[in-house]
Amino acid sequence: MKIAVLSDIHGNKRGMHTVAEHIENWGADHVIVNGDVVNRGPSNFECWDFIWQKHIEKNWMLVRGNHEEYLLNFYAPKPLEREKEAETHTFAVWAWDQIKHRAHEMAAMPDRAVVQAPDGTQLFVTHASVDSNRWGIFPTTEEDDLRRLTRPGPAVFATAHTHRPLVRQIDNTTVVNVGSAGLPFDSDPRVSYAQITWTAKTGWSAEVIRLEYDREAAQMDLVTTGFLDEGGPFAQLVLVEYRLAIGMIQRWHRLFGEEYYATDISMTDSVAKLLADPEFADHIWRPGNR
Repeated sequence: MKIAVLSDIHGNKRGMHTVAEHIENWGADHVIVNGDVVNRGPSNFECWDFIWQKHIEKNWMLVRGNHEEYLLNFYAPKPLEREKEAETHTFAVWAWDQIKHRAHEMAAMPDRAVVQAPDGTQLFVTHASVDSNRWGIFPTTEEDDLRRLTRPGPAVFATAHTHRPLVRQIDNTTVVNVGSAGLPFDSDPRVSYAQITWTAKTGWSAEVIRLEYDREAAQMDLVTTGFLDEGGPFAQLVLVEYRLAIGMIQRWHRLFGEEYYATDISMTDSVAKLLADPEFADHIWRPGNR
């Protein structure tokens, strides 16, 4: 039995198609999409439509991620209480406008999937952990926390969310973080997914597959779709995420979020402070600077 698990496409159709083609060539018996198909990227409708068609036509299993939940908060739109909070939602509203007519499909996604082997052992799939679809598993997660986040301990626990792939063993459970099929954060720009197999002779095994894809075209999608022009200041951070494979929005929250909410600094100026670091000088979009 061959099971492919991919996740965290985030509207990157170039990475998604590269992973999907590799899965098809591998000949998976089951494919599970473990959340975050959309948001934080340029091609949200195209990615959702592709994945949904695979669900309908090929029985791909879908699991809800935190970004699907995040966008579904706009299913019954209501004004945000603080103008500053609204500024951090700009590209999410932009994505929502692309796919809101398909919201009923996202709302139907379950929060987990289970595949059972003939011997009764199980692969359990959820976007982040059993505690929350926002509480992820990292290479540095302590063993006691790993036990708690994967309880009650299936044969294989497949997760995503952190955009950092890994395979770890805790007691009798193999934990595999499938990484990201659209937006890696481990400084390796290759997209990834997991190949999980079961045989009667060897039982379960898991491997993370890394793939090169057309990153130049993916970065241009950020421009040609209007994402960079219309997605607010955070859109510039997403471009750097594409180029350096690191989590820039999380970095902004850690370094400048408190100042932003406590003072009168604008979002534009706050993001500019982060991007003023020489590390990012060659990775900011300007006309003629690719």
